[in-house]
Amino acid sequence: MENREDLLNEFKQQTIDQKETEKGKESIKSMIDILYRHLPDCPPSEWTRDCMVDAYQTMNLRTTAMFETYRRILYRLMEYLVDNGAMTAKSMKQIHTITYFEITNGTKYINYYFKDLSEFKTSIEDTIRLINPDPCKDTLLTARCVLYLLWHGFMLEEIVELKKSDLHPQTQSIYHAGLRLEIPIDAECFQWISYYAFSDSFLMETPKQRVRCFYMESPYVFRTNRTEQCTNLHLRQTISYIDRTIKSKNMDLKTRQFLGENVKPLQNPKIYIARLVYMSGVFYRHSLEEKRMGIFNPDERSRLNVPEGYPLRSISYLEIREWRYREYREYDNWKIVFYSNKETEE
Repeated sequence: MENREDLLNEFKQQTIDQKETEKGKESIKSMIDILYRHLPDCPPSEWTRDCMVDAYQTMNLRTTAMFETYRRILYRLMEYLVDNGAMTAKSMKQIHTITYFEITNGTKYINYYFKDLSEFKTSIEDTIRLINPDPCKDTLLTARCVLYLLWHGFMLEEIVELKKSDLHPQTQSIYHAGLRLEIPIDAECFQWISYYAFSDSFLMETPKQRVRCFYMESPYVFRTNRTEQCTNLHLRQTISYIDRTIKSKNMDLKTRQFLGENVKPLQNPKIYIARLVYMSGVFYRHSLEEKRMGIFNPDERSRLNVPEGYPLRSISYLEIREWRYREYREYDNWKIVFYSNKETEE
């Protein structure tokens, strides 16, 4: 049997030679080099599932897609090693069961997702006060309202199209054009959104003072003192402004601590990403529906053979009807992180 280094080099060269273009050759060479730098130092016959989990963790793979790419390369490498008698097929199969969720220990979900509306609102309030210890009612108001609507099931492209006439104070609901339903909104969130929608002016905060500016007259909820209707990009920027501001104040984006100062960190520091705020709300509503109707098994969910009596015009059903494997995998991981061995709380 050849030694470890010879086998690794042979696999690398064979894999590179299979690529037809120079760009492809360079790309796969770079990925294999990265993988090799993080492989255990021991012979392949001694590789275990635990040591390979450690190897993946040192690679700092920030997305599921990156993990899957390296997972495929590693699998092909292990097949090559098995064929050459350097490791057993049993070890290969055990290592191949490692998941992205396992190597992140759920930190992605803890940092970017939210357990429920209470945690979500508390996180927003704490973050605003961390950015501005003396906030006024208009501090980060646009961002606050965008985040509230994302949680309640409105995507950015739907939020920019919201009109003031879509808000219904009597029922504390907002018309959702995509679902063709009036969506009930949490009372506190609805008050903030209504305040923003029907205000004719706002206080613009500068480093030295607060200046009153007037919104342009517009039928749309989201507008500025310069435009009658915000764009999708503008709303994204209002959210990213939170993390940009924190960074400008020399705070660590993950711990929300001032660098070099003894400042008490937030209890549940979060980073706000539009899609993940939106999915957190969807996941929470669906978890309540599952608690009421029974948990779908994967086969039922993939075919959307919903349990008898499941309300097909419910918000939850309409939100999940286009789900694919990715969303179900995210949802299952979200439940493990926030509700492991617990019943979903109403």
